Amino acid sequence: MMDELKQHLKINELYDLYGGLLTERQQDAIVRYYSDNYSLAEIAELNGTSRNAVHETLKHAIGKLQDYESTLLLLEKRHRQRVLIAQLRELELPIAAKTILDELEKVV
Repeated sequence: MMDELKQHLKINELYDLYGGLLTERQQDAIVRYYSDNYSLAEIAELNGTSRNAVHETLKHAIGKLQDYESTLLLLEKRHRQRVLIAQLRELELPIAAKTILDELEKVV
């Protein structure tokens, strides 16, 4: 169950970064399945297609998201930046540096 939740979260994060590179149909399937918690059957009914077609669309979309990440590593870099920011927050820093960290967290 926890692995499935982690997988869902990772796909949502990948979608946030690379979703605009997917086709409209792939975007729709990812959002409905992973964000809105629709079943494959519900998505198929809404799209006037088969459950298997939705499954294939999701499979290809996830494959593309993973390919983009393996090339660009944006998610990995984002996670690393968050770890470094958290480490900096533990240090005694001047107010100006903490303000910059606040702004940096909004970007990351």
